[in-house]
Amino acid sequence: MMNHESNMPEKRSLHRSFLPAFLRRNFTRKAVAVFLAALLYYYVQDQLGAEARFSKIPVEIDLPGMLHNADYIVPSVTVVITGSTAKLNELSASDIRIRAAVSMDDYTPGSPYILRLQPRDVKLPSGLKVERIEPSDIQLPHLEPMVTRRVPVAAEWSDPEGRHAEYSVQVQFVPESVAVSGPESVVRTIKEVKTVPIPLDWQATDQFSVAATLLAPPDVEMSVAKVEAHIEVLLKYTSRTFKKLPVMVMDDSRLTPRRVQILNEEGVEVTVNGPPSQVTLMRDVQLCPYVDISGIREAGEYQLAVECRMPDDVESAVKRVFPSKVKVKIAEP
Repeated sequence: MMNHESNMPEKRSLHRSFLPAFLRRNFTRKAVAVFLAALLYYYVQDQLGAEARFSKIPVEIDLPGMLHNADYIVPSVTVVITGSTAKLNELSASDIRIRAAVSMDDYTPGSPYILRLQPRDVKLPSGLKVERIEPSDIQLPHLEPMVTRRVPVAAEWSDPEGRHAEYSVQVQFVPESVAVSGPESVVRTIKEVKTVPIPLDWQATDQFSVAATLLAPPDVEMSVAKVEAHIEVLLKYTSRTFKKLPVMVMDDSRLTPRRVQILNEEGVEVTVNGPPSQVTLMRDVQLCPYVDISGIREAGEYQLAVECRMPDDVESAVKRVFPSKVKVKIAEP
């Protein structure tokens, strides 16, 4: 028993000898320092070491006023962001905004423009950093200059009755032309600027003026939105000839009836002039060519002028009768 107790201090001394002397001195403090250093390391790693990728982030492009981007597809890129795990977990693609500007100094007409994205073009919540942008270069192949030129104004008519062919419509605009501004490829294809349909009143043929609104072509701006339209509407006539019409005789019924013979047996041709809608529908039985013998008292043969009676409800008129005179024989009963 005495021997066992006397060996205990020797064992404790043996256990301590496994630790180097510099660790045995102030061991507790050193252990605490190591523990705190480990915590600090993991904290720093948490703050700076995490990385996340966000794809399909749209790029907003600022253009100078004299340039236009004809490509309507918004470019997108992938952004690699570093920061704390906690902040990255809270970050969504909608929190990332990329906005870059096109410089006129780097623009060459007819050549694709290369837009180089920089980390400063990316707006992020505080505490996060842009590691890289993929791709960092965006090609803009459809940049073109904005141009301005003058084009004439053309009238568009509202004709619900479909009678425009019957009328001659003349219009003068003030101003006669307008300036259009827009992308060069669009402006050079514009030959004229049309008005909003102008209503026409076929009940009256006269002169009148209206403020006509202009229809702006797509993607362009105009120097004015309205022009003054001075309009003159004239009825347009067409002609039609009716052949071999018999000539009738007009006589004064108060006189004794006489025998009258038209020696021109082939009849006459009558040409009428009037609105197309009436002339094309007119029939020969509606025309009545005649000679008037009311003032002739003696029997004999006469060369008499041929007149022609028209229906009262038409606007057409006789343009020509051929032959204009026929031989008429008048005899006593």
